[in-house]
Amino acid sequence: MVKRNQITENIKLALTLKENGVKKLNLSSWGNSIASGYSMAFETKPLLERNTTLEEILKDHGITLQKSHFARFENNNDENVFEWLITSKTQRDINQDARVDDTWMAKQGRKLTEEELEKYYPETEEQAFTMQDILREKGSGISNIIIYNGATGSFLDNNTRGGKLSHRLMHGVKRDCTSIEAVLKYIQILNRNYQTNTQVYLCGSLNLGKLPISSMTIDPKLRKMAKNYANVVYVPSPEHRFLYHTEDGKTALDIHYDETDYHNFQTHLIHSINENYAKTKNLIELDRSLLQESRNIEASRTRRSEEWSYDFVGGLIKEHCQDLERQGQNPVSFLKRAKSYLQNRSPYDFYYIGQKNVAKYVK
Repeated sequence: MVKRNQITENIKLALTLKENGVKKLNLSSWGNSIASGYSMAFETKPLLERNTTLEEILKDHGITLQKSHFARFENNNDENVFEWLITSKTQRDINQDARVDDTWMAKQGRKLTEEELEKYYPETEEQAFTMQDILREKGSGISNIIIYNGATGSFLDNNTRGGKLSHRLMHGVKRDCTSIEAVLKYIQILNRNYQTNTQVYLCGSLNLGKLPISSMTIDPKLRKMAKNYANVVYVPSPEHRFLYHTEDGKTALDIHYDETDYHNFQTHLIHSINENYAKTKNLIELDRSLLQESRNIEASRTRRSEEWSYDFVGGLIKEHCQDLERQGQNPVSFLKRAKSYLQNRSPYDFYYIGQKNVAKYVK
C-alpha cells in the first residue's frame, strides 16, 4: 500500500511539473542523517534513491530527473551545511565524506558493502558539481527543489560528544536554526536577483508519536521560519516508530527510519510538493516582481500615486490567481499565504510601492 501510494503521488508530481512547463527537475536532499537516508538497524541508502519509481515516471512525461545528496551521516550540524554551500563543496566531496562516515558509524550499524559504496557514493568527475551549481541553474524548463532535513545535528553533537551541560537542551537547536536561516536567506536572495525559482521543503524533525519532544521544541521554530520566505514550505514529519524488529528477530532502537518508514516519508514529501508547488512558484514570482518595482520606484526618486500602486499590486495578484485557476487550483490558500508573507515583508522590501496598498489588497 505504501508503494502504491508513492506511485500515485509520483504521477501527480509529473503532471504538476508538466503543467508548469518543467523539462528538467533538479531534486536535492540537504542536511542531516535523515537527509542522507541513514539507518542504524537497517539498510543505509541515499534518501532520494529510496523512491524507486520517480525517475521512470517523470521520464514517461518528458521530464529528466537529476538527483543529488548534500547530506552526511555524521558531522551534519547546519553550520556545516551552510559551509558546504558557500565554499562550493562538490557532490564528490560529500560522497568521500560518506565513505569516511561509514567507517566511523559501522560500530553502530551495518557497514556498507563495496558495491553499495560504488553505487551510491561514486567519486567520479560527473560528481564534481556543487550546491551553487544546482541553485544557479535556471531556465523556463528548469525546476530546482531542495528537501531540507536539519536542526538536530548540534543537539546530538552536544549530547554525544561531551558538550557543556548548559548546552545540552535548546542551545544546539538554536545554533542549527541560525544556520538553516542563513541557507534560506541565501537561496531567496538568488531567486530574487538571478531569476531562479528554487523551492525549499523544510522538514520537521522526528515525530515519535506519543513523545511530543520535537513538536514542542524544534518544529515550532521551523514552521515559523518557513513563513518568512516566499520559496519555503514547512513539511511536518509523519509519525514513525523508534523500536524496530530486525530480520534476525532482535529489537533495535533507532531514531532513523526503516525501509517502510522511509517509503512513507518519501510519499509524504512528494504529496507536500504536489500540494504546494504551483502556489510556491507563483509566490516566488510575485515576491520578485514587487521587490523589483519597489526598487525601481526608489531609484526614480518619484513616488507613484496610491491609485497606481493599488492597481499594480492588484493586477499582479490577479494574474497569479488566474494561473492557479488555470491549473484547477483554488487560489484561496495562495491568497492567505501571500497575505501573511507580504504584510510581514512590506516595511522592508516593498515600502516604495506603498505598504498600505500591499496590505489593503491582500486583506
